[in-house]
Amino acid sequence: MNWEVLTMRSATSYFKTLVRSDLRHYWPICFGYTFIWIIMLPIQLIRNLPDMDSPRRFVGETMEQALFAALVMAAIFGIIAAVACYSYLMNSRSTGLLHSLPAGRSTHFFAHFTSGMTMLLGGNVIVFALVLLAQVSGMAGVKWNVTLLWLLVVTLLDFLFFVLGIFCAMFTGWLLAVPVLYVGINFAAAVIQLLIGSLSSVLYYGYCDVDLLPFVRWLTPVIKIGDKFTNMDYYQRPYNRSGWADYKETISIVLIYAAAALVLLGVSYLLYRLRHSEAAGDSVAFRWAKPIFRYLIAVVGGLALGMGLFWLIFEGGMDHSRMGLLVCLLLMTVLCYFAADMLIRKSLRVFKQGWKGMLAACGIVVLLFVAMCLDLFGYVRYTPNAAQVKSVDVTIDAPSFACAMNCTDEETILAAINAQKAAIEQGRGEAYEDCNALHVTYTLKDGTEVMRSYTEMHLEKGSALHEALNVLGNTESVTKQTLLRDNYEKDVKSVKGGYVYSDEGRCQLTTEQARAIYQALQRDVEAYVGNWDAAEPTVTYYDPNEYTTVELEGTVWSYSVDQIPTYCKDTWKIIDQLHFEQDW
Repeated sequence: MNWEVLTMRSATSYFKTLVRSDLRHYWPICFGYTFIWIIMLPIQLIRNLPDMDSPRRFVGETMEQALFAALVMAAIFGIIAAVACYSYLMNSRSTGLLHSLPAGRSTHFFAHFTSGMTMLLGGNVIVFALVLLAQVSGMAGVKWNVTLLWLLVVTLLDFLFFVLGIFCAMFTGWLLAVPVLYVGINFAAAVIQLLIGSLSSVLYYGYCDVDLLPFVRWLTPVIKIGDKFTNMDYYQRPYNRSGWADYKETISIVLIYAAAALVLLGVSYLLYRLRHSEAAGDSVAFRWAKPIFRYLIAVVGGLALGMGLFWLIFEGGMDHSRMGLLVCLLLMTVLCYFAADMLIRKSLRVFKQGWKGMLAACGIVVLLFVAMCLDLFGYVRYTPNAAQVKSVDVTIDAPSFACAMNCTDEETILAAINAQKAAIEQGRGEAYEDCNALHVTYTLKDGTEVMRSYTEMHLEKGSALHEALNVLGNTESVTKQTLLRDNYEKDVKSVKGGYVYSDEGRCQLTTEQARAIYQALQRDVEAYVGNWDAAEPTVTYYDPNEYTTVELEGTVWSYSVDQIPTYCKDTWKIIDQLHFEQDW
């Protein structure tokens, strides 16, 4: 008989044997996966459909809510299946035995891949069939769009996370290290951004926490897909809509990740072919990957633990001690590097061989630290060009308070930019003495948001920052929104009552008193806007020791002014005549 034909038949037979062996040993994974899904979907439909006035809408909502459950189930059972099917790579005897048999690496790799996907896909098919039966029995019809969407999404997500688990299994010979690596890869990008943000909050004056960047979200599939699923609202759509158009973006996102998983599967296959059988039991399976793991653990772990140590020692970083922060980062970098080296070398005696690598890891941290201190990335000095700004949100929290949202006028935009430049020029004040703050958010014409938050500002009357805040706080948009919110154009007849709170107590306003205060505020604001030079400066027109709050209630609106400035003379005339109750 031809030897090639014999080998091919042997490989085919061995492939089937491997698949059957995996299914025989790891069937509880399929059982548990399917059992949980049966409880979440078919049983829920069977129990609730007969009592629903709109069964089709209930099915649509239930199946859409199950998409987030599909993400969680795929993330959990994907790594469980990967660890089970490729667990033999973590045992030297099993690896040596299987790799000594006639079948090649390709047969081994794809046989175990087939086993894992068969368990997950088989469970999906069983649940899908039961869901169809539940719908037919409960409402004499099937909601095909959301039901098929669930089957497609859950299958692709199983594929994505199972492949990601396989990829992690290729890099280590420790069974318990696979799920750790799996979690790390899933959230690495988000963790790195959070660490850089935490470091920036100390080193960058004006830094403001931002949401995860778009590319970071894409590199964190659990967050990207989870956000999409949680924002779906079935009841916001028309009753008789087909629904496929609503799911176009969802399907596109999942397909993109599935395509990336297909590429990752190919990379995993190549790694499997290059992996030595002797790597079983090693923390890192490839020689070339060991320095990468050392430096990643050292730098990322050093930043994380270093920031934690800094916030613990320096009382939440309130004194912004740069030297103290650097010392904390370097201490934790050294600790993390040697810890990683001990795991890789399987020995506690690592200083003699690892001190050079430790210095290199510390050098990386120092370079990053110095680059941020010198603002080489231009974050601190950046202010947008007024021509690029579409709108700006402003909050001044000084002895006075001013807040305005979505200001599109050129006057306020220029004033906000000038106030930001003045805050940058003056720098940070003393953490325990200065509690003034300026928060600005620019929305640029290209849709980008630029946010800055300047806290602990030292404020002296007549300084450049003082004057800039005066100009900003007294623009028409900021003044009207601060004192009248968005109600300055509302009819006074809509005012129905309210309260005034002060150090003297509380006064409940009659309708006439509330309308009188509302009209007085409107007159005072209109008289003040544009004439701030003749009035008291914005940042000093409130007495920080005086507490006066006005709450007005309308038919369909209400708002409050925390403090009434002294230039509102008509308003104060009315307030001074009120009777306050002290024991209310």
